[in-house]
Amino acid sequence: MELEIKELIHDISLMDIEAINNTDEIGNDVIIGIPHLLEFIIGLEDILDDDIPDEDTEKWRTVQDVIDYINKRI
Repeated sequence: MELEIKELIHDISLMDIEAINNTDEIGNDVIIGIPHLLEFIIGLEDILDDDIPDEDTEKWRTVQDVIDYINKRI
């Protein structure tokens, strides 16, 4: 799942996958800006085939937080 999430980040931000670290902060290091964040959340919802509540996304700080969240949901 980690690679799939990093590929999604790459597709949105055009960052090299190898440059994306699990400690990177959402909004600061990767997925900067509301349009990219919304696209990221929609992509994650597609992976899950389910909606992600706003309350859950507000808790994400790092790429690892997203990986952990998605892994718990699948």
